[in-house]
Amino acid sequence: MKKIKKLTSKQEEKLVRFRQEWFEVGSCTDPADRPKAEAAISKMYIRIKKKPPRFIWVQSPATALLCCGLLKKFTKESTDSLGDSLGVSLEDSLRDSLEVSLWNSLGVSLWNSLEVSLWNSLWNSLWNSLWNSLRDSLRDQEFRNAWWGQHDSFWIAFYRFAESVLGVRYERSAELHLWDEIARSCCWWWPFENICIVSDRPEILNWESREERSRLHCADGPALKFRDGWSVWSWHGLRVSRELIEHPEKITIKEIDKEKNAEIRRVMVERYGLDRFIQDSNAVVVDESKFGTLYHREMSNDEPIATVRVKDVSTGRIYFLRVPPNVKTAQEAIAWTFNLPENVEYKPVIET
Repeated sequence: MKKIKKLTSKQEEKLVRFRQEWFEVGSCTDPADRPKAEAAISKMYIRIKKKPPRFIWVQSPATALLCCGLLKKFTKESTDSLGDSLGVSLEDSLRDSLEVSLWNSLGVSLWNSLEVSLWNSLWNSLWNSLWNSLRDSLRDQEFRNAWWGQHDSFWIAFYRFAESVLGVRYERSAELHLWDEIARSCCWWWPFENICIVSDRPEILNWESREERSRLHCADGPALKFRDGWSVWSWHGLRVSRELIEHPEKITIKEIDKEKNAEIRRVMVERYGLDRFIQDSNAVVVDESKFGTLYHREMSNDEPIATVRVKDVSTGRIYFLRVPPNVKTAQEAIAWTFNLPENVEYKPVIET
């Protein structure tokens, strides 16, 4: 087979659709297709000369980890993971076939278009949020024994596009197709001798926006929720507590000042309300003039919060605008909001 150097226009169109298809696979919130998942996983076992397992279905990865612990403690079943045996050398085999079939530059381009873009949303954001939340709450060693089901989509899509659209042939394509079927049918799964624990897919999944779907975000509830109620709360990609999202009215100045994580503290200020925070926290007036009032509020282990208080002359409404902490006058602060130097004449839309 002659090496492919570039995609045709039709192949580029298919690439866009392919990426969207696999994003939908990785972020699917439909109930798991249990028969399909069990059939594919059973074939995986057979390929490594093991008997198909008995399946234990749970409604979230959190419950799955609890099951792993109970399995070890209260049964005589072998709890040796088969994860390494199932995945051994598959990627090496697939990568070798690609190198034979694709020009290096095209391989890199496909990697960036498929695997990297899906990695950012499905793996780096979604999987990472699950991993960190589970690790913090359960601290179970079984994380590394899991396979990731629908969240393996980022690498499966890369190899499946080369196969189904570009005609690349893999020596171990049957195994790739099994991974494909599992990704399309369930969430995380734990393969052991005789038993396989499989998690259902999430029930709710909220991204930052329709256009920007690489960060989990929800302003009034969980960004990610499984069918047993286990949830993750996230603010523009940052994992936060349930209280911070659902009860911002309970945030206090004392709690904000005590928070050691600077990123979390910034969200707390945002949820509290910047204007309320400046007024309630006794921020220092640095400068006051006809242009407005400049405040500074010192923050531990972070830069100060600097805001300028201005009034919209057309409505009479008061605004607090965040400005860089190095500004020294209200005029300089207002000029900064218009991207102008302090000494340049300007006609602001809002003023005191």
